[in-house]
Amino acid sequence: MRAQTMKVLVEFAWTLSEKVGRKYVWLDVKAEELNLQELFSRILPSILGEDLGKALNELFLNKEVFVVVNGVIAKDLAVKVKDGDKVFLQPIASGG
Repeated sequence: MRAQTMKVLVEFAWTLSEKVGRKYVWLDVKAEELNLQELFSRILPSILGEDLGKALNELFLNKEVFVVVNGVIAKDLAVKVKDGDKVFLQPIASGG
């Protein structure tokens, strides 16, 4: 049985959109579902480049970015992403 293709919208806010060079990217992924770990470690690096993909993963692991899936803040990388989902990445605000 072959995996279906799913579409996922990933949006980048504030300085992340500047770093990535775009405000969003539509992903076409050959899978029925994936988790955030796969999104950060495999999918985003293949589209945005290995270095940028690793940098985004580090930001999440170091709690420097909020990852919101369909309006719910993701607590860990095991959160599932399915066809039609929206993943929003926003840096945590800091000031002086």
